[in-house]
Amino acid sequence: SDGMLYNIINGDVYQKEQLGHHEHLLDRRRNIHKRNYKVQSEHRARGDREQDISENRRMARVSYVRYQGERNRGFNIVNQGKIKKSSQPHKFFPKKKLSVWESMKKT
Repeated sequence: SDGMLYNIINGDVYQKEQLGHHEHLLDRRRNIHKRNYKVQSEHRARGDREQDISENRRMARVSYVRYQGERNRGFNIVNQGKIKKSSQPHKFFPKKKLSVWESMKKT
C-alpha cells in the first residue's frame, strides 16, 4: 500500500524503488485508459459515418411510384420495350412499398 512506501504527512520516501514501480503501474493504467478512449472514439466516429452513409442510401432509394406510370402504360424500363402481358416484371424493378397493415402481417 502507499502508506508503507512514503510518509503521507511530510512526504519522506521510505522505499524509493517500490514507489517508482508503483508510479510506473499507475502510469501504465492511465495510458491504457487513454488508448482505449482513443480507440473507442475512432470506432464511434466510424460507426457514425457508416450510419450516415446507410441513411443517405435509404433516403435516395428509387421509389416504386417513379416508374408506376410507365408500367401502367406497358413500357418496360429495363429493356426499353413493351411489357408483354404474360411476362413477370423484371426482378430489378423497385418493389411497391408495403402498407402499415401489410408490414404488420408480414412480421
